[in-house]
Amino acid sequence: MEAQLLLKISTLSFRLQGNNHTHKHTNAKKYLVTGYITFFIFG
Repeated sequence: MEAQLLLKISTLSFRLQGNNHTHKHTNAKKYLVTGYITFFIFG
């Protein structure tokens, strides 16, 4: 259940940042780290 919530959050985050192509890789890294932190908290 936590995994589905994490997937939802990360998908939403990527959609919100989808318009900005110049910082795409930076945002991907940032949300990956955020995802790990979120998973650590919920897990």
